[in-house]
Amino acid sequence: MKSTIIILMMVAALVSITPSLAGMENITINITSPEEGDEVEWRNWVIGETNLKNYTDYHIYVIINPADSGTWWVQPKAVIDTNTGIWRAHVYFGREGMDWGSYQFVCAIITASKLEYNTFDNIPENIAKSDIIMVRRK
Repeated sequence: MKSTIIILMMVAALVSITPSLAGMENITINITSPEEGDEVEWRNWVIGETNLKNYTDYHIYVIINPADSGTWWVQPKAVIDTNTGIWRAHVYFGREGMDWGSYQFVCAIITASKLEYNTFDNIPENIAKSDIIMVRRK
């Protein structure tokens, strides 16, 4: 009986200091701005929302894939308001002074890994990802 109580207390202590991953399969993320088909500047805010509010060990990234390249470009890490789940990232749509009129695929992901300034042939491993939208560079 005594050993059972001690074991239960140890398990409770471990659970209290270990971040819970329960419900991770229900994590969502979406892009609210820009919208599908919008025209964007070279530097533009991408804004969205997620129900991931209290998991500070995770990162939100916007990834951009120029329609003619096939490569996903990871943008600087998004900043999230942990109270509301609203996030924003200041991203690059092509190159300054170039790429006018180009189409870009845009996706937001939540990941446990730091990915900034990388490129990928496929969408990187993630906990959640938004729908992919297409925008056009002004």
